[in-house]
Amino acid sequence: MIPTLAYQPVMRLSITANTDIPAFKFVDFSGNLCSNTIKSLGVSDFAALSGDLTSIITIGTAILQTSEAIARGGLVASDTTGNAKNWVAGDEVQGIAVAASEGNYVVVLLKH
Repeated sequence: MIPTLAYQPVMRLSITANTDIPAFKFVDFSGNLCSNTIKSLGVSDFAALSGDLTSIITIGTAILQTSEAIARGGLVASDTTGNAKNWVAGDEVQGIAVAASEGNYVVVLLKH
């Protein structure tokens, strides 16, 4: 399913994908899918194959695939596969949910 949620990227940076990166995932500074203890560079909004140059949303709001329901205003972290999840102690805060998740997607205000 392709989400129909609205988002507003403000800044993007180009990075070479170090692995295949699906759309709507947290991406780290090395071009890998992010994990819960790593600070993300930003979010992919398009899929990229390993070795491809891709654009990552670094500032603004972005759509993310979720691994669980997330409430509006909740702190958001990455799970081990780059999906958004609720922050718990020990996780790196990646952003704040601007609305409750819909289906398997949520809009997040990225935090750096």
